[in-house]
Amino acid sequence: MADPRKGAKALVSDVQARIGDRVRCAVLYGSVARGEAIEGISDINVLILLDHIDTATLAALAPVVAPWSERAGGAPLLIEEAHWPQAADAFAIELADMRDAHELLHGHDCVAGEEVDQRALRLQTEKELRGKLLQLQTGLIMADNDGDAITQLLINSIPSFATYARAVVRLDLQVPPTRTADALEQAAGIIGTDPAPLVEIWKMREQKKPARRSLSDPLVGAYHSAIERMADYVDSLGRQR
Repeated sequence: MADPRKGAKALVSDVQARIGDRVRCAVLYGSVARGEAIEGISDINVLILLDHIDTATLAALAPVVAPWSERAGGAPLLIEEAHWPQAADAFAIELADMRDAHELLHGHDCVAGEEVDQRALRLQTEKELRGKLLQLQTGLIMADNDGDAITQLLINSIPSFATYARAVVRLDLQVPPTRTADALEQAAGIIGTDPAPLVEIWKMREQKKPARRSLSDPLVGAYHSAIERMADYVDSLGRQR
């Protein structure tokens, strides 16, 4: 989408056209809200709270949500309004990201009044971080030393690990910087690792033709080690309590 903000607003308008005035809150969050979106690469993250959700609602929204999701890089987060306070624990990472940077698209600001549960944030971060680390390792094996595949894997993985880096900063009771490169550096300082490989791969994501990398490349090894260190650090926080 050429203009992700217009695209997000158009989605909300289309949802309203399909189900009437049942949208209670809609917010834009993620890289677009932080002002870091890369055209053609970054996902457009939208949360929409509805008065209620049933299969009839899903059927009514499918014709507009499905094609929008293909263009936006993922489906909007659709949650029933009454379930949002409970869901906030399950989506502690997303809520924390929204709290730090979001734009109201419609209705009342359903994000501003929600508090982030630190315990839920740590648990979700540990679970997802371990899972993404396993995916990274599996991907590196399956790439079979194909430089293009490895490079693409690194580029595709860094947004998730940047999200967990911001969670690490929050778990240290600090507010993460808006710029992701700064957040990666701050998180690296907290966990005691070199930020350079994390920041370098984040910069690679912004390049049109990044250099091909192999498994023997020191950057790949350092990146993997930094992610392992991040996972161990988050795990250690749970053992301290």
